[in-house]
Amino acid sequence: MDGQTDRWTHLAGSWECAARWLRATSGVRPPSPSGSRPHSPWRHPGESSPHPGDPGLMLVCPPPQSACSLSPEGPAGGRPAHVSADGVRASSRPPAGPWHSLAGSWLPASAQLPSWAPGPGSSTSPTALYSTCHGSHPGVPTSLLECHFCLFLLGVSRHGCWHGDRRAEGRPPPGLTRPLHPCRPEGQVWTGTLLLGTCLLYCARVSMPVCAAAMSQDFGWNKKEAGVVLSSFFWGYCLTQVVGGHLGDRIGGEKVILLSASAWGFITAATPLLAHLGSAHLAFMTFSRILTGLLQGVYFPALTSLLSQKVRESERAFTYSTVGAGSQFGTLVTGAVGSLLLDWYGWPSVFYFSGGLTLLWVWYVYKCLLSERDLILALGVLAQGLPVSRPTKVPWRQLFRKPAVWAAVTSQLSAACSFFILLCWLPTFFEETFPSSKGWVFNVVPWLVAIPASLLSGLLSDHLINQGYRTISVRKFMQVMGLGLSGVFALCLGHTSSFCTSVVFASASIGLQTFNHSGISVNIQDLAPSCAGFLFGVANTAGALAGVVGVCLGGYLIETTGSWASVFNLVAAVSSLGLCIFLVFGKAQRVDLSPAHEDL
Repeated sequence: MDGQTDRWTHLAGSWECAARWLRATSGVRPPSPSGSRPHSPWRHPGESSPHPGDPGLMLVCPPPQSACSLSPEGPAGGRPAHVSADGVRASSRPPAGPWHSLAGSWLPASAQLPSWAPGPGSSTSPTALYSTCHGSHPGVPTSLLECHFCLFLLGVSRHGCWHGDRRAEGRPPPGLTRPLHPCRPEGQVWTGTLLLGTCLLYCARVSMPVCAAAMSQDFGWNKKEAGVVLSSFFWGYCLTQVVGGHLGDRIGGEKVILLSASAWGFITAATPLLAHLGSAHLAFMTFSRILTGLLQGVYFPALTSLLSQKVRESERAFTYSTVGAGSQFGTLVTGAVGSLLLDWYGWPSVFYFSGGLTLLWVWYVYKCLLSERDLILALGVLAQGLPVSRPTKVPWRQLFRKPAVWAAVTSQLSAACSFFILLCWLPTFFEETFPSSKGWVFNVVPWLVAIPASLLSGLLSDHLINQGYRTISVRKFMQVMGLGLSGVFALCLGHTSSFCTSVVFASASIGLQTFNHSGISVNIQDLAPSCAGFLFGVANTAGALAGVVGVCLGGYLIETTGSWASVFNLVAAVSSLGLCIFLVFGKAQRVDLSPAHEDL
């Protein structure tokens, strides 16, 4: 029996808890599992849900052909609810008679809740509910948020049964969210919202570099002091990568993103006030940048955790590359609009602009896409110390012994290091090599190329996977483009004397680096979807630290050799190293499973 069937067989035991309750309270006998995949009301972490309409909190897209769905047999004529292409139940007519909904299926109202279950309006805590439900059932899921039976009872206790118009509309109880499907309207809204969030992330991040010269003139900073303020962002940014991924795996990436965005948006908007708070301008600005880095450091690990749980494998690349394109778009927006605001209204307006837009985005997400109950439930689970993720049987020591994990970390490190070197030194290269060139050309054109390149990489990756190509082959092809070919153009950049040719090479190198979004960034989700946020945080921390070292090393090479070719040779060497390691050791099979369930 292969690993996939093993996992479903392992889950079959979990089904007994709800099955015994159904038989005992209503006389209804659930159908036997069909095929080789027995039905379970619980979801294996990181696996696709067997329910097309699954209202659980751990959300993933369903596989193209779903496993059997809970459909109680009896005189009422129960049947699985059909889900249309837009993610809403196509049939507004549930089976005849009063029914409740559990894990996306209709249950007869005669199936009374267990005697120990809390009634509507109860203040029973999730911890107590879970302990009562599973205390005497060994082998069942070890987390409340993996048990749809517990979630159903929790929804009943807090919001009443799911019935009436809400049931007919296919809407879950308040406080529970629906799966995210990028190809459906709700998924498209989320993808666009996260794209805008990434754009605003970079708007806030780039605000200080745009205003650095004007602020230095106002406060009398020299180059060294301005450098301290600018670099202080990365001091905080490196510290919260792992924390952000871990929190995303525990309470949901969307909640981590929302909470952190509200904080960094407020700090960005308040930066002009902090600057004029006293005479210690340098100290206040350094502190605000460190704090902004701490808060923004959780974003991409939480985003990775969110997409690994909500997006199927064949759609991850396009979704991630689309959302990742916001980084280039945000850099362009702040570079263009921020420069105009700086000239017209002064540097404080740039911070008001980026911080204010971020707070508006937070308000929209909170009001329209999330609910207060979502945040309260997540914070309550954390406060009570209840584990959200299913504890893995593979120790972290054993996980990091996997060559594929280290290949992913090394490749991410190489990609980040190369990107930071080009990001920091390209403007200076053009200014010193081509002093009569227009700044808006070499500062804008590469990022204009990067946006469609990022979208193209995602479309191409998903298309190849849907055509039947092996996932790891597609990921490696993306890395050949993102590290290999990008490094070649960077190498050529140091051996040309033409401004137009240099712009073309720089644009090609920056644009091709976005293919990493569809390669290594998604490969981390392939390897460990149950802890993708944590693993991405580790890799991104290493990448950020390597980027700082690479930028410093690039400056040292320029000073000692007097040649820009040495910097671009460094970029090519780092990219080649990461690519070779990934081509040799990279894999796409899961490594976060116990040995009994591994399929490597």
